[in-house]
Amino acid sequence: MSQAPSAADDVPGDERGARVGEIRDMLGALGFDLQGGFMEQRLRELVEQEVDWLKPEFRDPSNGYYLAAGIKILLGGQGKGGTLPRGYRVYVPLPRGMVTLLAGQHGTETMLQACGINRRATVFLSHCQAEPVRDTLSGMEDFVQRAGQSSDEPVFWLDFFGLDQNNITWTKDKERTKRTIVGPRTLAVMMSPWEGGMTLQRAWCCLEIALHALVGHDIVVVLTPEEKERFLDALRKDYTSIMNNLCAVDVLKAKASKEDDKEWVVKEMQDVPGGVPRINQMIISSMFDALTQVARSAVENGADDADANPHVATDCSQLARLLKDQGDLGADTERLMRRALDIDEKALGPQPGGDPGRRGHRELMRPAALDIDRRALGPQHPSVLPSQQP
Repeated sequence: MSQAPSAADDVPGDERGARVGEIRDMLGALGFDLQGGFMEQRLRELVEQEVDWLKPEFRDPSNGYYLAAGIKILLGGQGKGGTLPRGYRVYVPLPRGMVTLLAGQHGTETMLQACGINRRATVFLSHCQAEPVRDTLSGMEDFVQRAGQSSDEPVFWLDFFGLDQNNITWTKDKERTKRTIVGPRTLAVMMSPWEGGMTLQRAWCCLEIALHALVGHDIVVVLTPEEKERFLDALRKDYTSIMNNLCAVDVLKAKASKEDDKEWVVKEMQDVPGGVPRINQMIISSMFDALTQVARSAVENGADDADANPHVATDCSQLARLLKDQGDLGADTERLMRRALDIDEKALGPQPGGDPGRRGHRELMRPAALDIDRRALGPQHPSVLPSQQP
């Protein structure tokens, strides 16, 4: 077994990423169980003392706060409650061989540097550390599954492994932080629950979405299987609830663990042309577009199995309405509506009196994207008023 090699300098430590398999290997080496957190008794005790500041509702040994604290203690060798035993080490199995990490020998490195993983991140994962790590992994796997064979295997920037946990400069060198956020050209936003939950209420997540939206990067929503099913259920029952939930986003009401961070994020947003109202609009629109892609993926996956899947027609129809609400009245929207009607006609037979269902659906196909602008910007905003003219 070899010691971890010195990290190469060609990719800065805070710009590195890892593949899902490597992340699983590192979690296994750390003894971090996805259901119960750290298994080794001494490390578990030190982690509990390290996170004693957490509110009761966030005290879950399997969440990201606990994982980050454990990495900090392992790499630095100690926490505020004491030190790890002399000679404490973990073994990380990587494709190039086993890497040995000796506690306290990597106090100025990220986990990826300590393991010698020198790969530039291609996807920035925006999430909340309060969520269970198993959900974070599930979200990354959702991204990989939807990407399929169309691209190289994604390399995720993930805060646990991409930051030096013993010297986090995230809130100190803010210009560097912004460069790190937009370094990968894709942003994956972990929505748990799908309505946004803690993610869209978190100032840092709002900043991450806004920065990627401002430079035109791809923004993707990732979900656990359970949340994806909840989202599709909402789509089927009342698709307007999706927009209604997202329109509650407001950077001014977002939270941060430190008030200074919140003030900085708000100032960054205020300095953008159009200020906070424009940023709110961009976040809402980006998330709406990204959730639409989740629905599109579900429809495409079920399109060849319409006979066995009773939801395909409804999903097609409701997705068409989502696209319509974004102002998309193009061929794709029409194709989805026709697909829904064709499935219904196959099951129920042609309807008498021509094609009233098709005509009725077309009457519903009017753009409602103005709703997003009106809710985000206010009814008197200059961008909204001209659109209200007859």
